[in-house]
Amino acid sequence: MLPAKRRLTNAGWRATLSASLGGSMSRRIRLLSSIATLGLFACSLLACSSGSPFGGPDGGGPSLDRAAPRDGAMPPADLLPPGDLSVVPGAKDRVLLRGTVVTPQGVLSPGEVLLAADKLICVDTRCDDRSEALGATIVNTGGMIYPGLVDAHNHTHYNYQPEWTPPQSFTNHNQWTANSAYASEIKDPHNSILNPKGIDGKGGCGKPSDCETGLCVAGACESLACEMIKWGEIRAMLGGATMIQGTLSRACANTLVRNADLSYHGLDGGKTVRTNVTGVSSISNPEKLVDELKTGVTSAFIIHVAEGIDSKARSEFVELENAGLLLPRTTVIHGTALGEPELQKMKAAGMSLVWSPSSNLALYGKTNDIALAKKLGLNIALAPDWTINGADDLLDELKVLDKYNREHLSGLFSDREMFEMVTINAAKALQFDTKIGSLEAGKHADVLILRGRGKAPYRTLIEAGQAEIEGVFIAGKALFGSRALMNHLKLNAFCETLDICGSSKIVCVKEGDGLDEKRDQTLAEIGTRLSGGFSRLLALPRCP
Repeated sequence: MLPAKRRLTNAGWRATLSASLGGSMSRRIRLLSSIATLGLFACSLLACSSGSPFGGPDGGGPSLDRAAPRDGAMPPADLLPPGDLSVVPGAKDRVLLRGTVVTPQGVLSPGEVLLAADKLICVDTRCDDRSEALGATIVNTGGMIYPGLVDAHNHTHYNYQPEWTPPQSFTNHNQWTANSAYASEIKDPHNSILNPKGIDGKGGCGKPSDCETGLCVAGACESLACEMIKWGEIRAMLGGATMIQGTLSRACANTLVRNADLSYHGLDGGKTVRTNVTGVSSISNPEKLVDELKTGVTSAFIIHVAEGIDSKARSEFVELENAGLLLPRTTVIHGTALGEPELQKMKAAGMSLVWSPSSNLALYGKTNDIALAKKLGLNIALAPDWTINGADDLLDELKVLDKYNREHLSGLFSDREMFEMVTINAAKALQFDTKIGSLEAGKHADVLILRGRGKAPYRTLIEAGQAEIEGVFIAGKALFGSRALMNHLKLNAFCETLDICGSSKIVCVKEGDGLDEKRDQTLAEIGTRLSGGFSRLLALPRCP
């Protein structure tokens, strides 16, 4: 058995959100509830309504008088009723999905999506008349069909670690990274299994017990880097993500979820995305980078900037500007300390912002002036950051945003806008919006299927948990989903059964026997190896 830990499922989230501040509320939700100043400030800038834009059961807030739903959302009465998923077997490399389909133009109910290998061939009310549909596997989803979610910022190889409770609030990222509690509880254990020192301090060993990982191979301690990466990728996939940013550069990442900033994602031009977590001063040749960004040699530059709430954090934006990196292909991660002057410059330059409210609130007690960023028209993506301070996955981060939006922004963001923050906006921030992020013919076949809940599609996604995922397709292959789907479409005989909060699922991790880069490991084997080197392994999944 893999270790278990409490997880906020749908019912858990709803109970938690309705609990009083003095109740058994999680630390992240207590932080959300305790910070009202940003919400008040936001509504002094914008004429906020008193409830969610969708109102009532669709939006989760007080009902609003309205002639029609906003942003193409369909009221439940106009949707196909929820039903059980069923499959008509056919070719595995061509799949026709039927259900309620969420497209950039609106919601198709009924709608169809036709996948052929790694391409979306058709997204329409009818696709069964296409030649590629002949002999295809037909999936009557009985639910909602979305583009795969895009995690625009994470630290994938850290996401085996449980939540860390900081000993204090900080004002910039240099403080907590230098904190002794962070070193002893997070950094040192992480480094000991990433780069084990062994008996001689250089990774040498004579027996397994000489190594922090418990793995001695040919006189050298074995790193668990690949297991760390895969655990993080699987966690993201179980939360509906089909692409993630921030994965450690290792060849063993060439599997499972697409990696935005590595070449291991199957998308043209992927080798040109650059990530920086150490700041502008660490860029060896900023002039060359500026030229590459302007010419497109580097398609995107993703950089941590202004993480914190003080002037020191804000000064990092000045460094970015002085380096000439306020460019359309530059995306700022965090940007928590930025005010109106900086945000206006970002908008003028056509830059994007990746927002991680759960992590910001946990470390700094505050988050971005996101209302101002929205008012200025910045492209905003939502991301969990990592499990140590942020949410477990994108579905959990959406719930943090949903609560924050209702309680502190007076429903400033519509349900559709929140959906777009984890799909097309995130793809745009990574410069992949022409390839993924929406269900459109010609794009890559990354698809998420959710069980129907009798609610509008965007609200269904926001309230969904891992147990309600019926299927995750990456590059046209079903890698995770319900038994009803995966019994017909699973990749191979190595796929494993996984119980998620009482719902039986199947996940495909192992690709075959005797493969390099640890592609022959099952999920169970990865968990066993990680727990052998790290006793506090964060479970997959987590349920109450």
